Amino acid sequence: YGLATDYYTHFTSPIRRYPDLMVHRLIREFAVKKDLSDRTIKHYDLIMPGIAAQTSKRERDAIACERDVDSMKMAEYMMEHIDEVFDGVVSSVTGFGMFVELANGVEGLVHINDMKDDYYEYLQDRYVLVGKRTKKVYTIGDQIKVKCINANKREAKVDFMVVGEKNAKRNRKKY
Repeated sequence: YGLATDYYTHFTSPIRRYPDLMVHRLIREFAVKKDLSDRTIKHYDLIMPGIAAQTSKRERDAIACERDVDSMKMAEYMMEHIDEVFDGVVSSVTGFGMFVELANGVEGLVHINDMKDDYYEYLQDRYVLVGKRTKKVYTIGDQIKVKCINANKREAKVDFMVVGEKNAKRNRKKY
C-alpha cells in the first residue's frame, strides 16, 4: 500500500544493515526534525556517496562469502554421495562444460573432458554443447541424469558425469 504514497521507503532492521540505519537517520533528520537547512543537506550530500560505495562493497562481499560457504557445504554434503546417480537440470553451459543443478539445490560441473561419448563443441551464441559425431545437444534447461564422480570441500567443487538424458528427443536438435 505504501507504494502509492508520495513518500515511501522500505528497509529491514537497522541493527542488521548500515544502509537501513542511514535511512532511519535521514527520515529522522528530514521528516521528524524537519531539518532541511543547507548545512544538513550539504552534510549528507558530502558523506552519502562514500557511505553508499562502502556499504555496496560490503554487501557484495557478504553475498560472495555466502556463496562460497554454500558451495563448500554443498561439496561437503556430496562427499557422502560419490558414485550416486541423480536427476538434474542443466543450469549453465560454458566452453569447459556444463553446470547441473540437482533438486536439492546442489550444483556441480560436468567437465567437457568427462563427456566421453563424443567430442563436444561449445556454440557461444546459442549456449549449447554439440557433439561432433552424434550431434547430441546440451543446453540450459535440459533434464539429465548425472553421477557424482568427485566432491572437494576445500575447493568447494562438485564434479558430475552424464549417465543419461531424460529428454533425449529435445537433445537431437540439428546444428
